[in-house]
Amino acid sequence: TIRFFYTENDGLLKLQGGNLTHITFEEPQYIGQIKELVKPQIDALWRSYEGVCKKQFWGFNPLGVSTKFLKEYFVDNGSCKKIIEPTGATKVFIRASLSDNPKMVENDPTYKKLLEELPEMHRKAWLDGDFDIQAGLAFDTLTYARNGFNIVDGWKPDDYPWFISMDWG
Repeated sequence: TIRFFYTENDGLLKLQGGNLTHITFEEPQYIGQIKELVKPQIDALWRSYEGVCKKQFWGFNPLGVSTKFLKEYFVDNGSCKKIIEPTGATKVFIRASLSDNPKMVENDPTYKKLLEELPEMHRKAWLDGDFDIQAGLAFDTLTYARNGFNIVDGWKPDDYPWFISMDWG
């Protein structure tokens, strides 16, 4: 049985009591509150009968409301590295870019050119699969290289300036 559902509003509630052995997320970077709401609920429904191997597939790109969570949960652990969760579940992140998918360019020859003409932030994210751009989370001009600071073991200089920005919209 294949079931399609939305994660917003009561979409997840309609799945209550179901057994989901194989779950596929397409573009989850656009799902708000994925860490606090969607991921725990999906994991509660992600179960199987004896002998049935359960799997989750997450297909996503950088930039979107949940990019930070996806980067921390999947990308930062290392590409193609098998990671064992505290629950015993295994996860593997497989990095890919447009060059890894020649069929996409074959089916739409204008797609690569469209990506090449995007502003740098979007081009690096969507064409190169760059999750380290740290841009687009608040403002287009913020980047980790220019505005970031690596805190090592909780240490930071006492006189280091801290700036906070918010966007209510």
